[in-house]
Amino acid sequence: MLFGGSPIAFAESAATTTITTTATHTSTAALNTSLTTGHTILDGDFSATWTTAAWVGTQFSSLVAADVAVYDANNTLIASGPAQLLPANGESAIALALGNTLTYTVSGSGSAAFYAPALSTLGVGSNWQAYTAEIQSNLPYGVGLQGANVVIDGQILDGEGMVLVITGTATLQGQGQTLAPNFANLVEI
Repeated sequence: MLFGGSPIAFAESAATTTITTTATHTSTAALNTSLTTGHTILDGDFSATWTTAAWVGTQFSSLVAADVAVYDANNTLIASGPAQLLPANGESAIALALGNTLTYTVSGSGSAAFYAPALSTLGVGSNWQAYTAEIQSNLPYGVGLQGANVVIDGQILDGEGMVLVITGTATLQGQGQTLAPNFANLVEI
């Protein structure tokens, strides 16, 4: 895992530090650290968990949920039940989770850059070579789609303009940008 202090080239007068270390933690207790920096980069295999009420978008190649209600652009219920979402064309589609407070748990291989807050919460960007993630909430939450098909009871629905209301857990797999704890107050890695 790489912890870095400079993702871009700075002027010669700027202070930068890069620390490369192998992170190994075998205790069952949480490992806590505190860094004071304008930004930090994680690169490699890692897991993270965060909770946020902010909208989080991600590229995915598969999304599965057991309890889904599918609504069209006119807010009409058109299908419900267990669902699988797949890209309509190509390798990935985009899902935007929104609504109630959501807990994200993600593990995989990639990179994440954490930036000092412009607001009172984190700004984070990420790029995953491969990931598996779960989205959970105690209340139903919405998922908007771009470039995805929804499969319910063998019926294939074009997900463009649709909103899914998911109760329980959604499991995602994929690669790409943005599955990151933007605007979360705390991230456990």
